[in-house]
Amino acid sequence: MRAGPGPMDPVLAARAARHGLGLSEEDARRLPERLPLVLALRPQPPEVSLRLKARLAAAGFGLEARPTTVDFAACPTHPKLAASEPCPKCKEQRACAACLYLIDVAQCAKCRKSSGVWRRFRHFRIAVLLAVLGFVALGAIHRQRQLRSWITPISVLVFPIAATEDETISSYLETLEESDLAPVEAFFAREAERLDAPTRNPLRLRLGPRLEARPPRMPESGSPLEALLFSLKLRWYAWRAPAGFELEPTDLQVFWVLHAANSDTMLDHSVGLEGLQVAVVHGFAADDMLGANHVVIAHELLHLVGATDKYEPTTGTPTYPGGYAEPSLEPLYPQTYAELMGGRIPLAAEASKMPKDLSECRIAEETAREILWVESSEVEPR
Repeated sequence: MRAGPGPMDPVLAARAARHGLGLSEEDARRLPERLPLVLALRPQPPEVSLRLKARLAAAGFGLEARPTTVDFAACPTHPKLAASEPCPKCKEQRACAACLYLIDVAQCAKCRKSSGVWRRFRHFRIAVLLAVLGFVALGAIHRQRQLRSWITPISVLVFPIAATEDETISSYLETLEESDLAPVEAFFAREAERLDAPTRNPLRLRLGPRLEARPPRMPESGSPLEALLFSLKLRWYAWRAPAGFELEPTDLQVFWVLHAANSDTMLDHSVGLEGLQVAVVHGFAADDMLGANHVVIAHELLHLVGATDKYEPTTGTPTYPGGYAEPSLEPLYPQTYAELMGGRIPLAAEASKMPKDLSECRIAEETAREILWVESSEVEPR
């Protein structure tokens, strides 16, 4: 079969292909685009064959008959055509020319059926996975709303972890006590009272057991796929790493990774993922760095209850006004405190410094609104 010498009528061509050759509407539409094509027909009475040839010729097809002595079985998908050619996929079954040249994936009817079953199973599996993820997301949203209601103190379990196999770090971890986390609790209690928040005791921090396994590292690039994979790895780690200990239920988990204080390497970026209620905090294993460690822990804890960063990612400069503890101060510089989510104390428009501990930090209006400590833009600090 080939294109005829004259113009082809697409309506007549599709109709002839559907009724005469038993093709589907989509196969019939593709047929003129795939010419020339050899189609093996099943044996039929001479008068039927003559009518078919006349109908195809009237539609604009050019025909050339090639008699064959081999009686192939009918194609299960196109019963009027003979399954005359081997299937390129399974190499066992045979398929008609329509199955091989008019359909996107060349394969026999048996392979197509198997592919359809697998495709339906894959769609079912994806639907189940999406349903599970949906339930997880709804659960996380509900849990987040409960946390941010501030009806009861939020419980936080802090797990110390050695960043490397270093004797100095191990010795330091042995000296850690729960009282070392008290300044973080005191900071949130102080700020809650100053801002007249719904609670006066926002967080309760407990020191968990030391963990040997280290959390996954943040990806260097910010691609959505790598971020998704990191969150899945961190979720698995947060469930798996403390599994060997008998621990009371907790609202938030902080994995506190401590590095050698004399290390010249840059610390990995700390991160708090609100949807997971999990934070990874990097700090130094030294008493004189404990105050700075508290600042980072408090910063990431605020991420877990809905606060956002308020500094320029490339320079670390606090953004005005949200990243300033006292945006209405006159003169504006130098600021006395660091806004906790701004991260630094602004000294001039392009100059700032890190706070030494939480005594030099405040929670300002914008952050207070994000964590639902205040309902309006009017904050009256005490």
